[in-house]
This record gives sequence, structure tokens and C-alpha cells, in this order.
Amino acid sequence: MYGGPAALDFSSAAAPAYFRDTSPGALVDHLIAVRTVLADEGPVAAYNAMHDGGAHRIKWMAASFFTKFLHAADTPDGSSCGRALILDQLVVAALNLDPPTILRC
Repeated sequence: MYGGPAALDFSSAAAPAYFRDTSPGALVDHLIAVRTVLADEGPVAAYNAMHDGGAHRIKWMAASFFTKFLHAADTPDGSSCGRALILDQLVVAALNLDPPTILRC
């Protein structure tokens, strides 16, 4: 993962307003845990872990954001992209998908 766990140190910065319901420590714990899920079980399991009802869901972090995190975190050697794909509104529109049918794997 780019920068490793130290890059996730939010202790000296003010938490963004949209993460106000999640403490910096919990945010870091969730992101590190889901990175482990991604490495051990793959992108589908990591997506499910971060999606609504998932063990590592972070309030206010929807699929359009957390899939970007998964994409960046799924680079085993830091130089190439992994298996986790970004799913945002542009991708949904380009594929002409019905959002409710793609939110669960």
C-alpha cells in the first residue's frame, strides 16, 4: 500500500467533516483491516466489507470513493494496478448499469 500504515496517520490533522462520525483511529483500523481482506480474500470480499452492512463500512464513504481506495491499495508491487476496479457514477453510466443491481457482489 502506498506509504504504508504511517501514511494513514490522521492524528495531527483535523478529520474532514464528512468523517466526523468516525474517529481517526477507527478510520485507520478499518482501512488497514480492509486492506488485509483485499490481500487475503480478494476485491469482491473487500468491496462487501466496505459496502453497507459490511464489517468495515465507514459512514459517508460510498462505493465511488472506497473503490478508489481499493484500487490504490491493490497494487502488490506499488507499480502496477491490481484486481480492484473503480466503480463510480461515470463507470455506471458508461456501462449503462442499474445501480441497485451492482451494489452487491
